[in-house]
Amino acid sequence: MNSHGEKVRAGQDRARTRGVRMGRPRNPRITGDVLTQARAMLIAGASWSDVATALRLKKTTLFRALHRDDL
Repeated sequence: MNSHGEKVRAGQDRARTRGVRMGRPRNPRITGDVLTQARAMLIAGASWSDVATALRLKKTTLFRALHRDDL
């Protein structure tokens, strides 16, 4: 008989093959356009704090979004 954990992992694997994202939902305000704008502002010399304030995001949220690989 399969343990509960094995059943859960099997169900999660099936969901992932269907393209279901696991975990907490992403911030809906962070889109590709917002990230492009943030990168442009940073390249132009704006500080992380200034960029985050202009985009109405927390600095940590912005930093994580710009350094995430899967966007």
